[in-house]
Amino acid sequence: MNPLPICATQPQLDDTAHLHAPYIELNESLVSVIAEGDIAAALAQLQAYLLKSERAVLAALQYRRHRPRV
Repeated sequence: MNPLPICATQPQLDDTAHLHAPYIELNESLVSVIAEGDIAAALAQLQAYLLKSERAVLAALQYRRHRPRV
């Protein structure tokens, strides 16, 4: 299984849609794998999913912390 790519959009917290949008398809995939009973694949997907989401949130927080003030 390939690792999930990190969100390539510029992270921001003012508009959080980009933080949620990538997970719609991932949620559907995870539900499908669980419904099929493939627990090993579900675990692998969930681990990649959580890593991706953690990185996206941390990047958004880092960006907000260091963005230029206008």
